[in-house]
Amino acid sequence: GLLRPSRGTKVASTASFTLPNVPRPRKALIVYSYEGNQFCRLVREILTELDLPYELRSAGKGSFRREELSEVTGGSSQCP
Repeated sequence: GLLRPSRGTKVASTASFTLPNVPRPRKALIVYSYEGNQFCRLVREILTELDLPYELRSAGKGSFRREELSEVTGGSSQCP
């Protein structure tokens, strides 16, 4: 089997195809992330496993995306 540290040893058999009659997002999700953050990585892994399209926006310190994230969240720069 496939080993994923801290996530188990098996991948669901449904992960390799799209389930019928399941609503999909019309646009890619926007995900703000910090490089190297374990929680942000986990969210990216799950989105990939679910085959959900997403746009990754790095919001590290000094990044113009950090201010954008603060505006979107009403003042917080916490992510994911």
